[in-house]
Amino acid sequence: MMTSKELIEVALLAGEIMLKNGAETYRVEDTMVRICSKGNLKFNESFVIPTGIVATIVDENDNLLTISKRIKRRTIDLNKISLVNQFSRDFEKYNFTYEKAIKTLNDIQNKKGYSSRLTPFAAALVCCFSSILFGGNILDAISAFFVGLFTQTILNILNSKNLSYFISYIIGGFATATMALITVSYLHIGINLDKIIIGSVMIMTPGVAITNAIRDTIAGDLLSGVARAVEAFLIAIFIATGAGIALSILK
Repeated sequence: MMTSKELIEVALLAGEIMLKNGAETYRVEDTMVRICSKGNLKFNESFVIPTGIVATIVDENDNLLTISKRIKRRTIDLNKISLVNQFSRDFEKYNFTYEKAIKTLNDIQNKKGYSSRLTPFAAALVCCFSSILFGGNILDAISAFFVGLFTQTILNILNSKNLSYFISYIIGGFATATMALITVSYLHIGINLDKIIIGSVMIMTPGVAITNAIRDTIAGDLLSGVARAVEAFLIAIFIATGAGIALSILK
């Protein structure tokens, strides 16, 4: 059986992976408590906000241990969340050694997502059909396809540089509006500039942040819910700022 120190380290790593990849705070807390419940603990509690984790346990010898982790960068990878979620249930059901648990979590953390060649194409398809959804025609959809391809490529490059994602969204909004203007005014592919831009920014809209804000609020995590709502609001402002700068300069 793991020591209390090893148990809380496993729980903290699992929570860190989930929070970094877009999980709701209540789900992270539940996963950490589920993992720590495997030990003979008198007290087991976790406190999670979007930028940090605090876990506290009291073992059978009344030894108190608190550990925290600062989360500086977050992304969206629902596959990793699902894998850690499954790990917590397997951990609760079966006997894991400390080394096996850490190795499993590290393998999940280092698991590569979709390739940088595939994501721009997928984003282009999203932009294409989103443009039609918002009332664009076939030419607007074709234009949005190329805009999405260009914007997602730029975002992939910015993400590889570990820039602040707020800066990335400003540049992304600027790139979207600029490419849309080029396709309409110079290449004459699209017709309705507004439909192209609206469809193209859909790949940057903070849908997960808004959803998590609502789910955290419903779950009673008011601090996390408000923080995520503010984050989503700021992301929308930065996207609009980047697009507005491009339109004011180039149009």
